[in-house]
Amino acid sequence: MYCRKSQESEDRQILSLESQEQELMERFGDDSSITISHQFSESKSAKAPGREQFNEMIELIQAGKAEGIMAWHPDRLARNSVDGGLIIYLLDIGVLKDLKFVTYHFENTPEGKMMLAHLFTQSKYFVDGLSKSVKRGNKTKLKKCWRPNIAPIGYLNCKETKTIIPDPKRFSIIQDIFALMKTGCYTPKMLYEKAKDEFALKTPIRKRTGGKSLSLSGMHRLLSNPFYTGLILWKGELYEGKHKPAVSIEDFEAVQKILKRRSLKPSRHKKPKLQFAYTGLIRCGECECAITAEKKVNRFNSHYVYYRYTHRKTNYVCKQKSLEVRKLENQFKQFLESIVIDEEMHDLILEQAVKEKDKVGQSYQSKISSLDRALTKSKNQSETILQMRMDELISNDEFKDQRSKLQFEQKKLVEQIEKLGNVNVWFAPFKDYLEARKQAIKWFENGSLEVKRLIMKSVGSHAMIMDKKLSIQAAKPFFQIPKNATNGDLLGVVQSFRKHYGHCDVRVTLSILMGDKEIGQRQKFFRSMQLSF
Repeated sequence: MYCRKSQESEDRQILSLESQEQELMERFGDDSSITISHQFSESKSAKAPGREQFNEMIELIQAGKAEGIMAWHPDRLARNSVDGGLIIYLLDIGVLKDLKFVTYHFENTPEGKMMLAHLFTQSKYFVDGLSKSVKRGNKTKLKKCWRPNIAPIGYLNCKETKTIIPDPKRFSIIQDIFALMKTGCYTPKMLYEKAKDEFALKTPIRKRTGGKSLSLSGMHRLLSNPFYTGLILWKGELYEGKHKPAVSIEDFEAVQKILKRRSLKPSRHKKPKLQFAYTGLIRCGECECAITAEKKVNRFNSHYVYYRYTHRKTNYVCKQKSLEVRKLENQFKQFLESIVIDEEMHDLILEQAVKEKDKVGQSYQSKISSLDRALTKSKNQSETILQMRMDELISNDEFKDQRSKLQFEQKKLVEQIEKLGNVNVWFAPFKDYLEARKQAIKWFENGSLEVKRLIMKSVGSHAMIMDKKLSIQAAKPFFQIPKNATNGDLLGVVQSFRKHYGHCDVRVTLSILMGDKEIGQRQKFFRSMQLSF
């Protein structure tokens, strides 16, 4: 007995496996001339060879352990020419004696085999026609700028409008994942664990799947999927999409660079390491080697973390001693005190920011015009390569490659034009930047290891330890402000932030700092900084 049900669209009207088995038993169960030696059931399409249960059944028949097959209909046995031809061949040589169907009467005669072959051919024609119709439908949907098939995690298929909309439960989490990856402080595995444990991210529940945590490979696919930029990758080609993007092209490309760098590193099976906040951020002032950390326990079972040089130089003996983490953090807090601003300074800088905001609008117009020209040129190039392809001057692979590059370029230009069109894009985050400079010490004291690392990485630069003393410089735009600052000094703070705001580290650093003021809370600042793009 053989029952088959495909999960694909070709079998929407076919009975379930249980129903097929029930119908077969009702039809042939009382027939004393039939003995059921084996039962096979599988959920797999028959449009191509390679069904495990079907092949196992054929092997038993060829071994002489069975002489016939019971099935609900001939198309349950084959929808391709290879499997159909094999069944008819086994009937020809007498290895297969008979076939029994609920919906069709078969006789093992030349006429019966001819009609069976006709049914197999008809089944194959149905699958081929269905495949052609599906491809035509997919092509039509892509022309309308909508992705065929199921939307990726973070989006939902809207049945009413036949479009793809952001998932209200998961869309913001996807934005957070991309934003965290851009910091360079996370690996896909760390984000996989964070999504599972902290964000409680689970796949949408569907008829047969869903409700499970995203896998590690799923996290890699998520971070590499251009769908989240507003583009659709289908059969190796990129198409413009109408769905709401979760990340900009610029930031998506930054994430791809990080993933590429990590993929080039050789994989090594090492024991799990302790997590330390400042490894890789500080160098030794004497030998210039990177500072590493280790955890030690004294005889009273007290735990301490020490930072020391890495002994990487084999021909040099460094005389620097290790520094306990609490002393290191106290010195870093002294540095933070030099960049912290009070309430009065906060108001003076904000006043200069308001004046600057009113002046930048005019300068943006020339940039927008330049980008408009670049966009027009890129679109003309797209039309040119299309004409070259139609004239067969370039191959199809060359056409796809060049068109994909131009589509990414055009998408990026459109985003830049939209961004420049909003002259206030930097102003709202600037107010949070001032708040960060007021609260930096408090957030450092109460922050997690990730937050502490991110503060040191983004607020400071060129950190070195010499004679147990930390030397660190202020990174832009967190440079020190003179106590007797002039209006020009205050305006320099504003202009420095505007210049560096587009840099990934500044935006994401602020987003995490502002979101982690209350330890354990979600990063609400992602939305206020408009990192949804």
